[in-house]
This record gives sequence, C-alpha cells and structure tokens, in this order.
Amino acid sequence: MALGYGNILNMGQTIAIKSVDPHRIGTATSTYFVFSDTGMGLGPLIMGFIVTWKGFSSMFQVEAGIVTLSILLYYVLSNLEGPSKNLFEDGISSGRHLVVRQRW
Repeated sequence: MALGYGNILNMGQTIAIKSVDPHRIGTATSTYFVFSDTGMGLGPLIMGFIVTWKGFSSMFQVEAGIVTLSILLYYVLSNLEGPSKNLFEDGISSGRHLVVRQRW
C-alpha cells in the first residue's frame, strides 16, 4: 500500500503542475495537497458512518462509484483544453517516461 500511495501522490502532483502555467505552479501544488489532505481526513470518517449504517458491502460500492466518477471526471476535464495540453503525448504513450520539465 505504501508504494501505491507514494506513487499516486507524486503522479497527482505532477499532473497538477503540468496542467498550469509556470506562474501558477505554487497555487496548483497547494490546491492539490489541500484536497488530498481533506480526502484523507474526511474519507475514513464518512466511510465509517456508511459501514455502521449499511455495512461493508455498501461502503465498497460507494468507493467503487467514487473511483468510477473520478476517472470519468478526469477524462472529461483533461480533454477540455485539446491535444496541446495532453499530459501523455510525449510521455507514456510513446514509450518514454513522463518527465516534468521546468518551464521558467
């Protein structure tokens, strides 16, 4: 679990930074971590209420729904800017590693 968490945290931060102009990198980073920390704080609390109210099966169904909606939302939002903002056009899809380039 630690390897997955460490990787997804870094990948999310990379996506947040690559999707903004250079002068907004600080804002993108702080916004990303605010929502990340909020999710880590409220997630167990809300899921705990669901477990005591409906049971573990319902909790996992809610989590699966959240993941599915998140994937769809990411796909829709990442394609709004067009192909020039595609994060993977010179990274994973071409077989090379995704690298954060400094723009300033």
